[in-house]
Amino acid sequence: MIDNIAVIVTYKRLKLFGDLIESIGNQDNQFDYIYVVDNENSEKTKNLVNSYGTRYIYLNPLQNLGCAGGFNFGLTHVLERHNDANIVFLDDDVVLRKNFLSIVSQNELLINGNCIIPSKEYTDGSLFIWSPKLTNNKLFVKDNVESIDSGLLDYPIKVENITFEGCIIRLNIIRKIGLPNKDFFIDGDDFEYGLRINNITSIYKIPEILIERQIKIELIEKSINFLFFKFKSIRSKQTTFRLYYEIRNKYLIANSLGYSKIYSIFKIVPHYFRIISGICIFNEIPVKQVINVFFKANFHGITNRFGEL
Repeated sequence: MIDNIAVIVTYKRLKLFGDLIESIGNQDNQFDYIYVVDNENSEKTKNLVNSYGTRYIYLNPLQNLGCAGGFNFGLTHVLERHNDANIVFLDDDVVLRKNFLSIVSQNELLINGNCIIPSKEYTDGSLFIWSPKLTNNKLFVKDNVESIDSGLLDYPIKVENITFEGCIIRLNIIRKIGLPNKDFFIDGDDFEYGLRINNITSIYKIPEILIERQIKIELIEKSINFLFFKFKSIRSKQTTFRLYYEIRNKYLIANSLGYSKIYSIFKIVPHYFRIISGICIFNEIPVKQVINVFFKANFHGITNRFGEL
């Protein structure tokens, strides 16, 4: 029987992480090993992990590596100690349903070498909205409603991308495609990893495998009329911190796709100019801050300044 291994990255969210660990311990079918990467270097997190026994392995990178670097660090240790396993990627703000691993370990698509991802909902029962289809240039996701409807279906759906929270993949596939790129720090790292997965196997969303997100992404929908034009924006609540990494890391994704710098600029700059225009029009963030982030992120992306800001 193949091992089932969870790899968790946590940072300064002890209460949420504790809920996740508790849900892992309550599984009908237990994980063989749980690797925890503590980006905070917290004694409380270390003590909590160690209190659960030897199957729980505490890893301390001694600095905040971000999500991408954290999974890179954790999987490096997994690859050193295991030949093959089902790997479950987990952020520290999710909890697992009691039957999560029972369903995962029996899933034929996973057994046959595919990558599978769960459906997600918030703890209040509302669906997590996520777009699984890519544009032709593969740099962006398409705007569509499949992400909403797919949570209500009862059969697997073939998708083109992943999010790390709950993504399940065989360790032998990770050996082939490599580790997550730590230069992302945050944002876009799972997007790029999904592109690599798609190169060698298929990705399926499995509605019956469900995880819960404890932190709800707040969607902001606004519209405004100006002369003959109507501006409309539907986006998650944005911060300059997130916006910087979102823009800059698109250049990392473009690099991984082999796109020239000129082509990347031609695609990325207009795309995010439209987005920041909407942010400025609807006064979500002060205009000066948005413009500064826009130029800084594009400059760093074009000049290959990656990693933590």
